Amino acid sequence: EHTIVTCSPSSNEWVHCTSKIRLEEDTVGASSVFLYTRVLGDDTSDLDIADVSMTYHGGRAASLVLEDPSGVSECWGPGAEIIVTSHTIQHEDTQLAVIDSVDASGAI
Repeated sequence: EHTIVTCSPSSNEWVHCTSKIRLEEDTVGASSVFLYTRVLGDDTSDLDIADVSMTYHGGRAASLVLEDPSGVSECWGPGAEIIVTSHTIQHEDTQLAVIDSVDASGAI
């Protein structure tokens, strides 16, 4: 269970809530998403939810293409490890990748 957002209290008025979530290792590979809601401390009120959307904002690189592929085969090959820099400002968001293959165009 993940808490996505806690909305501000309302008195019979619409409340606009937005949030971004980061999917962790336990959610990688999920094929569906379910949205469950609850009002803390209130099991009897009606809850009306409208205009819900979920949007994918990014993820890890699937492949890399080098600008200058000359000499790649002498430096990098299958099994070599590379570090992909973070897409955030958090240093721990870097990724260690293992090269599967290198083609003549520089795609690894």
